[in-house]
Amino acid sequence: MRERVVVTGLGVVSPFNPDGDRERFWASLCAGETAVGAVRSFDASAYACRVAAEVDRRLLHDGAADPTSSGRWLRCVGVRSNSSRWSRPAGGCPRPSW
Repeated sequence: MRERVVVTGLGVVSPFNPDGDRERFWASLCAGETAVGAVRSFDASAYACRVAAEVDRRLLHDGAADPTSSGRWLRCVGVRSNSSRWSRPAGGCPRPSW
């Protein structure tokens, strides 16, 4: 049996669109722009590579955790939460009541 997947919405968390603007994200990709810059989220001086395409941790806060905490968990939760929140309207889905 062949399985199918239907994509109903797109929620991209990227340095190109930290606010969820899908049009700006796509335009930046098509224009060949880069989101790579100096690492700012930690002291990278001990590493040979000091550049990355980072999403600012402060822009990922959704009330699920303390925005000043420094754990990986917060970034993971923020990325998941923001991409989910931005994809629902794009797919025509209402905001859940829970």
